[in-house]
Amino acid sequence: MSGHTGQIILRSWSDAPDPTQAISEIADGIGARKLALLCLFLSPEYARPEFAAAATRAFPDTLIIGCTTAGEITPAGMRDNSVVAIAFTAENFSVSATCIDPEDAPDQLAGKVLDLIAAEQGNPATLPHRFAFLLNDGLARHEDRVISAVSPSLGDIAHFGGSAGDGLEFSETRLLWDGAFHKNISILTLVRSRLPIQVFRIENFSPGPTRMVVTEADPAERLVSRINDEPAAEEYARLIGNSTSQLSPFHFASHPVLVQAGGDYHVRAIQKVEENGEIRFFSAVDQGLVLTMAERHDLLHHLEESLARIVGGRRPEAMIGFDCVLRKIEITSSQRVAEMSDLMRRYRVLGFNTYGEQHGAMHVNQTFTGVAIFADEDGDA
Repeated sequence: MSGHTGQIILRSWSDAPDPTQAISEIADGIGARKLALLCLFLSPEYARPEFAAAATRAFPDTLIIGCTTAGEITPAGMRDNSVVAIAFTAENFSVSATCIDPEDAPDQLAGKVLDLIAAEQGNPATLPHRFAFLLNDGLARHEDRVISAVSPSLGDIAHFGGSAGDGLEFSETRLLWDGAFHKNISILTLVRSRLPIQVFRIENFSPGPTRMVVTEADPAERLVSRINDEPAAEEYARLIGNSTSQLSPFHFASHPVLVQAGGDYHVRAIQKVEENGEIRFFSAVDQGLVLTMAERHDLLHHLEESLARIVGGRRPEAMIGFDCVLRKIEITSSQRVAEMSDLMRRYRVLGFNTYGEQHGAMHVNQTFTGVAIFADEDGDA
């Protein structure tokens, strides 16, 4: 299915269940323009060799990257069991990308970033704006390691990222690179743009008065076994006024906890409660970490205010957005998907629901990160 197709960033989507047909519909929507980059954000159901092969055939000599999702943000709004395509036209963008092995030493990771920057082909005079974004494996638990090594080498290049998803299964995530699907990798993409850009982060929480301390944890597994020296799930449930047996993703979305870093508060989102009562988080946790219970603000109202502030009267050609799966759960549970879809369409947001987000040097959760790419002032879009 073809959504609105501009002249600078092309977009298309499909919910055809057959991978080859889905790519055919994507190709029809994108057309025959020369592309600097094609991003494919797709339902886990598509993560099969025939999908990757069809994409390579349909878009030869094109840099193609992508990942599986926990939901797609398409030209038609929020969707599941679909694929959304975002195409950067070659006359307006210069793009380079590299595949990162998270097991590499930090200096090797930093070196890859410096090599990528050194190999840039875009002319700064005609493509004066730059940003970078990361795609990570959402189940490999390496985001903190990767971003801490990559971010310093990017210097003043604004950057953000998102972690691949697997619906609500939390079983298997995949990234699309070099014509095949992979796990346990990251993809760093550097974009030079003719159009002005603004990287952003949006989260609808502020710190509340309730604090707790992680008193026993397994940082490598992102597991917390005790909070305030009590069994973790029991103590969390008590603090939100619930019982352990009733805890669900809805409660995690509605009652997130925050950590303070660099003067700001960031969500440390809960993925699930294990059978033994331990709490598994989406990002880094350790013994001694102070957690603050968040106070929630209306997600849609806050998002609309934030997007309006980012746009500031300008016209976005597109906004590429990575939105946490827990925010999607909150919207779905409150039966406001149609409202969210309308808001995303109005602000021309494209992207996917993630298992984690990155903004600058921070790995964050329950957050909406991305980049706004603004249309020419003369209206060429």
